[in-house]
Amino acid sequence: MAKPPKPGPYALPAADAAYDRGEYELAYIKYLPLAEAGEVRAQIRLGKLLYEGLGTPKDYAEAARWWRRAADTGNASAATSLGFLYTQGHGVPQDYAEAARWYRMSATLGDDHGQFDLGNAYRNGRGVKQDQAEAAYWYRLAAGQGYAAAQFNLGIMYAAGEGVEQSRDEAVNWYRLAANQGHAAALNNLGWMYWEGEEEFRDPVKALALLTVAAERGSEHASLNKANVAATMTPRERAEARLLANEWRERIAAWGG
Repeated sequence: MAKPPKPGPYALPAADAAYDRGEYELAYIKYLPLAEAGEVRAQIRLGKLLYEGLGTPKDYAEAARWWRRAADTGNASAATSLGFLYTQGHGVPQDYAEAARWYRMSATLGDDHGQFDLGNAYRNGRGVKQDQAEAAYWYRLAAGQGYAAAQFNLGIMYAAGEGVEQSRDEAVNWYRLAANQGHAAALNNLGWMYWEGEEEFRDPVKALALLTVAAERGSEHASLNKANVAATMTPRERAEARLLANEWRERIAAWGG
């Protein structure tokens, strides 16, 4: 039987364009021969379409097959996705050790998502021996690449002295970096530190501003905390907090959050 013709040089851009336009059924049709021909980006996109059921019925096992093919070429993003499938037991047997193996491959290749997920594995002892210091190590690598959830988790670890030497200043630094990107829990925790911190650190205006923005971004804790904080403040302080909240909204927007 004759082999199908190799996709032309414009096949991948055409598939990407269909995907970007949200024409997922067309994208699926265009990516399939590319993926079969070994095009890694097509394999990754095909896995995503199959996993989410975009343009084709959901099929976790097929998503796993394509992500594995891409990961076997050394693609970090595909390795992270495959690790996620093993964590969830989607299309493959749930296997935390196998998930950690793929996360480690991705993490060592520099993928921030893989570094974060490997940090989670060490923090929770899933598939690897629980090790908070090792968790902090991988979180720090992801956080250094701007991964907000890793920055937030480092803030928690420094606040509690978990796997690192306890440090309020470090906790504030990492919470602030995540908050800059609009991370609701980081905004809440930073705001609460300004409210409940030592006397020289307390700042009700900053606290209310941060809690207000956190609540707007979906933090239920912030909604409750904001009301408690606002009840103790003067009208002038609340007005100052509103102005500062606007500054935070602008900062987050500038970061693309």
